[in-house]
Amino acid sequence: MWAYLRQHCNSFATMSDHAVFSDIFTLNTVGVMTQELKPIFLIQQSDQSICTSCNNLVVKETSKFVLYITSVNMTHRKFENYVSEAILPSTSALYCDLCQRHCGDISMLQHFVLLPTLLSLELSSNCIDRLIFPLTMNVLGQNYTLEGLVRCTSHHFTVAIKADTQWLYIDDMCVSVKTYTSFQCLLHNHSSGWFFAIFRKSSVRVGNINIHVETNLAGSQTPAQNLDDFHVTSLPRDSTPSIENITSVSITKSSTVALYGICFSVLKPCVYWRSHSSDAIVKCGSALFSDTIKCQQNPSKLFQNINIYGAHIDINYVSTTTGTLVHSSLYSKCALRSSVLHNIRTSTGFLLHLSNLCLGCVFHKIKRSTRFFLFFLNEHETLEIH
Repeated sequence: MWAYLRQHCNSFATMSDHAVFSDIFTLNTVGVMTQELKPIFLIQQSDQSICTSCNNLVVKETSKFVLYITSVNMTHRKFENYVSEAILPSTSALYCDLCQRHCGDISMLQHFVLLPTLLSLELSSNCIDRLIFPLTMNVLGQNYTLEGLVRCTSHHFTVAIKADTQWLYIDDMCVSVKTYTSFQCLLHNHSSGWFFAIFRKSSVRVGNINIHVETNLAGSQTPAQNLDDFHVTSLPRDSTPSIENITSVSITKSSTVALYGICFSVLKPCVYWRSHSSDAIVKCGSALFSDTIKCQQNPSKLFQNINIYGAHIDINYVSTTTGTLVHSSLYSKCALRSSVLHNIRTSTGFLLHLSNLCLGCVFHKIKRSTRFFLFFLNEHETLEIH
């Protein structure tokens, strides 16, 4: 093993203190990355725009094994904000090979990001011991859980690996492997030097809100029982919801397009959507609905996974809310607001069913705030975004 690393990693060749751990995670060391392995290990990014001089499509594609966190911004409250900031590109003009200069139209700039199953992070020297790796995090709508850590103390590497509910601490200078009952116990005994981590992606989390709308017209009386019809049945974060109960909703064209939009936001956050993105969501979502109708005469269950441009998106329905929304009822509005806030904490987004219309909602976290994006397929067969 060490002979191989010394041969392929320049910083390991001299066997000095200048060895860089992340040199292990390069194509020069790992070798050729197949199409099957890329979605597992690589952060794949595609930036597209139109050249302002020659009007040709300008595309810049990049991929990386390890994401580097290089600075500590004290305005960030969550670790995931550092990760999202490191992934999202700058809005500078793309380089056109034909014109030999940076002349991509910034107003037409589109970003596509495909996050891997295993996300590797490394802290720069000025971030070590100032940032703590979390057990879970949400990165651009994708949920990740911590699976392993690497520590460096006195120029010596040690490893911690998650094994079910326990953590195993492996030090090649010790005879046995130490076992800790929790992550907190691990950090209590080995508090400093953690600089490298591997996170595993979990499925896209989607909530359902099913509402019957009651309109209270001016001068009319609202039945008293309607005020109590709206009830929240969202499940706690740590519970395992019944797929049968949550997904048993009739599939319509609007619900399919809305669900496709939520999954699409995982590859490309809503803040970067342009007309091309909206058209693609409507076109692909409608095609998915048509294919489903051909296979099932009366489809009654939501999708468990969706393929978007070669990316396999698994969907986990985590909660459901049902009830009646009365426009003039403060109670029902508060209940709806409570359900939405619950989805922010537990989901990538949620589907909002209103009579014959289904809306999709996704959240985009920006530093201290969270932006909401509501979208639906309108009567003109276009995606309306708010």
